[in-house]
Amino acid sequence: MILYLTYWYTREHRAKMVAAFMAANPVSGVLAGPISGAILAFASGVGGLRAWQWLFLLEGIPSMLAGVVTIFFLDDNPSSAKWLTSDERGLLLNRLQEEEDAKSSGANPATTSSTPSRAARSGSCALSTSAL
Repeated sequence: MILYLTYWYTREHRAKMVAAFMAANPVSGVLAGPISGAILAFASGVGGLRAWQWLFLLEGIPSMLAGVVTIFFLDDNPSSAKWLTSDERGLLLNRLQEEEDAKSSGANPATTSSTPSRAARSGSCALSTSAL
């Protein structure tokens, strides 16, 4: 999934999207835990099925359906996205190409504009270490 995000987001936005993706896992656990518990507590014997069978059906079938839908509607990259307008597609492809050109030319803004000593002197670095 993280590789897929590199096809859509520049370095500037990619960290936020990866963070959102990684945060979704614990959030899903917080939301699904009580639902699973309720299914296990109240669904035993309903319709001749045990609670774990209901849990399997009620949580497994929607996941499988979402996977099948994703196969058909998730585009590989911006150039094949039918839902983007031509202006949006062009803007996104230009930004991604500019980033690729900067990487291939050796210009890396993350390393050329700052040094470890500059980072150590920055106020944000001092703030983050004081929280420890």
